Amino acid sequence: SKLFAFYALASSENSAFIIISQHEKSDKFQLMTVKLPKTPDQEVEANDLEMVLDGVSQSPKCTAFGRDECFNQPFHLYSLSPKGRLHSKWTQRWQNSSLVRQIVIIHSNLKVSAVIQGLIKGSDVKTGLIVDPRTKALVLNGKPGHLQFYSLQNDKLLYNLDVVQQEYIHQSGLDQIELVKAVFDSKGNWMATVEQRQGNDCELQMQLKLWAYNEQTQSFTLNTRINTPHEDCITAMCFRGTENSENVSPTLVTTSSDGHFKVWMLLVDKDSENESITWTCDFVGSYHNYQATNCCFCEDGSLLAVSFDKTITVWDSETWDLKCTFCHPPGTIMSLCFGRLICSKYLLGTTSSGFLCCWNLLNCSLEWSAQLHVNILQPDHLSENIAAFSQHSEYSDVFVFRPSEPRPLCIQRNVCKGKVQWAIFVPRDVPEYIASEKYQWLSQSQFYFLTETHELMTFSTKTPEERLTPSSRQLAVEESISMTPFYLLLGKHRQQMKEGMDTGKAPVQNLLGQESPAVKELLHTPAHVLPSASFLCPLFIHSLLSFCPKSQEIANPTLSISTLTRLQIS
Repeated sequence: SKLFAFYALASSENSAFIIISQHEKSDKFQLMTVKLPKTPDQEVEANDLEMVLDGVSQSPKCTAFGRDECFNQPFHLYSLSPKGRLHSKWTQRWQNSSLVRQIVIIHSNLKVSAVIQGLIKGSDVKTGLIVDPRTKALVLNGKPGHLQFYSLQNDKLLYNLDVVQQEYIHQSGLDQIELVKAVFDSKGNWMATVEQRQGNDCELQMQLKLWAYNEQTQSFTLNTRINTPHEDCITAMCFRGTENSENVSPTLVTTSSDGHFKVWMLLVDKDSENESITWTCDFVGSYHNYQATNCCFCEDGSLLAVSFDKTITVWDSETWDLKCTFCHPPGTIMSLCFGRLICSKYLLGTTSSGFLCCWNLLNCSLEWSAQLHVNILQPDHLSENIAAFSQHSEYSDVFVFRPSEPRPLCIQRNVCKGKVQWAIFVPRDVPEYIASEKYQWLSQSQFYFLTETHELMTFSTKTPEERLTPSSRQLAVEESISMTPFYLLLGKHRQQMKEGMDTGKAPVQNLLGQESPAVKELLHTPAHVLPSASFLCPLFIHSLLSFCPKSQEIANPTLSISTLTRLQIS
């Protein structure tokens, strides 16, 4: 490989740093450390290389090192704002054997304005999107070996939960322990996680962990650790719902590629002096040695559905007897879900051959089927609605329907480019009033989905101006505000309007539209959190116009898609 840069540090006599390309014709570059053998010769052949960073710039000016041996800091990105007032610096560094990523915002006077830390390298979200029933926080993969709890209401990270509980070694080529599954029970009292490590030359290492919620610490503590719960990878797991019955013991079901599904029950040992609570395996099931791929409980928890290759099996959750089977050849079952509320008698499944099927559990027959390549099938736990994502050409479409009515309630085309990875319905604190019947499916829950580029997106019936100022961000001008010249100017104008109304004179029309949410946002929101000017200007100009909406436009709002945030930084 071609050598682009060479760095020799005084603190490292036996090694040096180099920048080379990954391959001969590659446009990606790596920062490597090379061990130099001790020899008096002028030419040395060094073959002991170790990668430090991937994806660096080939320019020697883009990499620098600190004076401390334990603090080596290559700069990845250094950018300047268009007006030159702010600088941003994206850095990665090792400090005390830990990799720290951060963005530093620097003023033109070289004073640090802000530091954004906690950034992680982009990776696959293997746990999917999960909702914590207690905090309504969105839970998914965070730092390596961690779960991140992300508040959708406040748009901030609440905390990271260390699941693996092992030090992460930042070295290329190592087989790291990965957090691949996570699920909560309906009340948020229990959480189950699966972590595994599998390399090319080693056996599968896997652990199933059960976590109990601790009221004192307001977090989850490890209760039970199960080594090698299955002989092969766990493909799915789910808790049995206990919100409708207090006497039902918490139950967890796991499915695996080894052809079995296992039922784990909570065991309370009252014989010992100190009451102990642990989890134990209560039942093991299989079906013709097929791989178990999916599982789910019905709403009341009386039935369990497990898919084996091309067949769906339905089991009694009290006796674990096989009740019936469904299939729709030739495709493999890709996803499963039960209907809810008045549609609880239906079971839905998607196949790899491009069919969405709905079976009636009362007469054990196929109710209807539709030819649709569905990659995401997500039910709403507060209604009968089910959302299905299908990728068509370069874009993805979403279909919202009820199992009792095969005709969709809503079809939204081209919601995003590429394939949707995960989707979730998040219950609202207060149901939202939506006049249009077409979008009633958004009244009970907010719908979120994650794209290939790790963008978290949602649907909204509100206008961009309404979305700009939610109730949590509307800032009212208080009487105790500091007397800045800008405030004195506005205060004098408002005082003149008030005096004009008291004297009976016609007040001057407010041409600036200061009562508009867009203007309030522009005047009273700190500058560093304001959206871009290109987004605010159309709203500001629109607020100056006298606009009378038609009755049809009020009754039929349009559905728009808004991007919340990018959850992971690649």
